[in-house]
Amino acid sequence: MKPFKYLLFLFPLLEIAGFIIVGNLIGLFPTLLLIILTTALGFYILKQENFEIMKEIQTSIQKGQPPMVDFMTSSVVMIGGLLLIIPGFITDIIGLLCLIPKLRLSLLKIFSKTNIIKIRKTSQSEQQQDVIEGEYWKDEGKEK
Repeated sequence: MKPFKYLLFLFPLLEIAGFIIVGNLIGLFPTLLLIILTTALGFYILKQENFEIMKEIQTSIQKGQPPMVDFMTSSVVMIGGLLLIIPGFITDIIGLLCLIPKLRLSLLKIFSKTNIIKIRKTSQSEQQQDVIEGEYWKDEGKEK
């Protein structure tokens, strides 16, 4: 866990270095355009994925299945969209990796190990809700 904390302090410096390197390779305006395009892509993905999550959850509930698998894989896509919104090429690369379907499960495991996403396993007894039984009757014979 310690290396992850140190990476958070170095991360802004790495992003700035990425801007300088890419800016020297392709120029200032193409670099800015690339950042703007990835930000727009991130917003688009977040908007689309929000609708997709709701559809998948509704479909899973209608089938009587727990929607957690769909929700967790969709959360990786949403993290990818958020990373694309943050200016920087390292975050863009990680965000684009989140969009690749075959990598989502691996990234989900990495995110859960670093506590970016918290996964809590529940037992069947925790998933069942308590039922309170009672009786109800209406007394229509009394008048005030």
